[in-house]
Amino acid sequence: MRTELAYPLSLIDEGKLGIIEFTRYSLSVNEQKKEKKERILIETLAFILYSHKAQLSSLKASSDSLGNVLLVTLQFDNQSLANLLLNFTHRQETPSFLKKFELAGSKAMYQYDSIQKNSFYSNFILDDPYQVELTLSAEEQDGITDILKKIYWSINEKKEVHFKGALL
Repeated sequence: MRTELAYPLSLIDEGKLGIIEFTRYSLSVNEQKKEKKERILIETLAFILYSHKAQLSSLKASSDSLGNVLLVTLQFDNQSLANLLLNFTHRQETPSFLKKFELAGSKAMYQYDSIQKNSFYSNFILDDPYQVELTLSAEEQDGITDILKKIYWSINEKKEVHFKGALL
């Protein structure tokens, strides 16, 4: 997993943020290949699901007609929420992507902004195309694949999806 995602997860594991109650995540990157868009979405979902450490209870997703902008709202069984925005039409030459996220926990908040100098900022990292760095077990991959299907269904049907039972 990418450094900017792995570090806050270590803080969660150490209990320094407490229970995550809200996540706001946005990534803007120029990507048109469906397979790469899906890998980015999988990485994002894995990060959010791990952060919340609760069962997903519902989701609502929407997208533009070309699938270039995706908005997903997730609610967990502990009433925590997550909003994610993926914009695959990023046109700025530098940096090659913009990523921002906030994790609001019961003990502390963690914020990340890829364009801030104190956010693991480095030109040699940002000039390259965005690369997903994620390894999932077969079980985790199956769980996230199921969530992806439900996200696409929610977009197409313009309806909320409710979950029953364990997903991950």
